[in-house]
Amino acid sequence: VLDVYTTTFEYDSQGRMQKIEQIYEDAGEIISHTTGTVIWNGNNIHIEYNDGNHADYTLENGQISKIEYAENDYYWYITPQYDNEGRLISIVDEDSDNRVVNFNWTWNNDRLESFSKNEYKPTNYTYEYTPGTSCQNYFPYAELSRWGDILEDGLLLAYPKLIGLQLNMVPDRVASDDGGQFFYFAQTDNEGYVTTLITKVDEEHVSEQHTFEWE
Repeated sequence: VLDVYTTTFEYDSQGRMQKIEQIYEDAGEIISHTTGTVIWNGNNIHIEYNDGNHADYTLENGQISKIEYAENDYYWYITPQYDNEGRLISIVDEDSDNRVVNFNWTWNNDRLESFSKNEYKPTNYTYEYTPGTSCQNYFPYAELSRWGDILEDGLLLAYPKLIGLQLNMVPDRVASDDGGQFFYFAQTDNEGYVTTLITKVDEEHVSEQHTFEWE
């Protein structure tokens, strides 16, 4: 039985997110239930969660230039960099224990080609696609379990352009240099938005299933 994570969003009349609700269930039992209030103030977005944690996003030229996450008394400071087309190419992630991790993305036009990180040991991932397939406004949410939790926040799922990860193709296969691999099976609606994304470690075993509802 797969664990279930549900994230829902509420928006104001201007289309700006106002609330994030996240529920984690294990075998039908609710393990955690958090809500976050989203406050937009010029070039800053602040999310205050009901458990006392918070996130702050600083915007510059329409994209995030800095993220600060606070969980209890622990902090993460995330600094992204972009190419000339606004695509994310690197992140420096430093925490309050002065641990620093570097993440890097490479692109072929608008197609994500590879990802690497140096957490504990260097790890590289490559992405394979079916030519001619496309989708709309896809944030690679399924990749977060491999990338780590640096971008695991509902705000970016709804606004991928803020972090330069607005993709128009879902990969068929992701392979790591340590021999791991994952297969993706995506379904889209009539407008090209991803509605279902299944991740498998082989032809039979589902490791993750994501369902998206759009309005």
